[in-house]
Amino acid sequence: MEPKRRGSLSEDSDLPQAGNPKENGLTTVLLTPASQNFASWHDFSICLVRDVHKLFCVVIGLLGSMIRDMAEAVTQWEQLNPPQGGEPEKPRNLVLLGL
Repeated sequence: MEPKRRGSLSEDSDLPQAGNPKENGLTTVLLTPASQNFASWHDFSICLVRDVHKLFCVVIGLLGSMIRDMAEAVTQWEQLNPPQGGEPEKPRNLVLLGL
């Protein structure tokens, strides 16, 4: 009897691989074979929660990176484009989340 696989892609997976696993880390982390047999509903739910948690961490990391990049772009733009003319610039409050 073959041992049960847990949370890994294999050649006999029913799901297609989306891109090169070396280039697309999400493919290898989040896809599980449709033919995978779990010993119980509890095992399945634990695996599902782990996959959702991994996805959540990836999304939060991407959002944090985007916010940092946007803040850096605004700072650079303000340095390259100082206020001009007669009317003084109104103060702006930028709230940046440090994730």
